[in-house]
Amino acid sequence: MRAAETHRERKFLALLCEQERQDAAYTAFVGELHKRLYTANDIRFVEVDDYLAGLIRNLDESLTAEGSRARSSVEAAALLVPTDKAVSLGVAVTELVTNAFKYAYPAGEGGEVRITLQRLDDERVRLSVRDYGVGWVEGAKAKGTGLGTRIVKAMASSLNAELDYIRHAPGTEVVLSFPLG
Repeated sequence: MRAAETHRERKFLALLCEQERQDAAYTAFVGELHKRLYTANDIRFVEVDDYLAGLIRNLDESLTAEGSRARSSVEAAALLVPTDKAVSLGVAVTELVTNAFKYAYPAGEGGEVRITLQRLDDERVRLSVRDYGVGWVEGAKAKGTGLGTRIVKAMASSLNAELDYIRHAPGTEVVLSFPLG
């Protein structure tokens, strides 16, 4: 009986730790968006290069404080993006980066997560989040609850984006291609 209780207690503590990680990531996301809107001349648009750089800096600090040895880098084109798209983009990037830190580099392994945002043409943008970790297997059961994947799919839908998962050796790349306007 006690072994079952201990198992439930460990599972409950793991859920609490996961919730703290998500709370820290979303605090970074909301804080960065608020800062960008508060200092903007026109709140209808967000300078996405500065926004993503600040978001990734905050996420790195938060996830490093939790013991992760992975690091991320961002290279984003200087674009003005409508605020509603910036929100969806920020949520998707937050989920993809935190999932890469957690699943691509398990047990505190170090590694890189590379975020790029580039203009494809006058109307379309491409976001890529790439890790060089253990990789992703299409059709495999989600390692966690699968909530992160559902959130990314929902954000892709709100961006009217094409969503692609690309396997690399090593690692995984997630690409969202969407209209700018």
